[in-house]
Amino acid sequence: MLKIKRFVFNPIQENTYIAMDGAECAIIDPGMSNDDECEAVSAFIADNHLTLREVLCTHMHIDHVWGTEYLASRYGLKPKANSRDSRLGKLLPQQVYAFGLPGHCNALTDFTAIDDGDTITFGTTTLKVIAVPGHSPGGLTFYCEESDVAFVGDSIFRGSIGRTDIHGGDHLTLVNAIKTKLLTLPPDTVLLPGHDAPTSVQDERDFNPFIR
Repeated sequence: MLKIKRFVFNPIQENTYIAMDGAECAIIDPGMSNDDECEAVSAFIADNHLTLREVLCTHMHIDHVWGTEYLASRYGLKPKANSRDSRLGKLLPQQVYAFGLPGHCNALTDFTAIDDGDTITFGTTTLKVIAVPGHSPGGLTFYCEESDVAFVGDSIFRGSIGRTDIHGGDHLTLVNAIKTKLLTLPPDTVLLPGHDAPTSVQDERDFNPFIR
């Protein structure tokens, strides 16, 4: 059975999720930006006797991948992401500066490429990889059909959608991807976004002004 722990990290208040199934877990969008945030994740894994199996990135904006270097060093796991975001990964040091963030982040170039239709497994859970470009060229969603939940990154929020005015964004591409890839999921599917509170497919079908 899938269980989910949410942390809110870094100055942009990004949602980092630990998805757990039995003694195994995956981290989706590790946004840890300092030692305290990194230790909070490691302490949770240790305290709950978990084995980290996967590090997954919905996209390569700085606030969603800041902690990948720490996890690679601590647990020996490469992050998995879409190769169409590789340019964003190379530009992580510049993203820190562009967003006016404190600290530093090295470029992310060593990752395992995943794409639409791939699957990720840990414990008895399977996550289907769904390409949802538009907020970034390589935007991904991780969908668990058995648990009716989708980790959607910054593609869609409650009553809103992701920004498309930053590098690689495209408004029409994002809206089309949301309509054809996310809103076609079962209506009760819980959407876990990269910021703020969860929503559902049905609520966004009914009330989201950007896609109605």
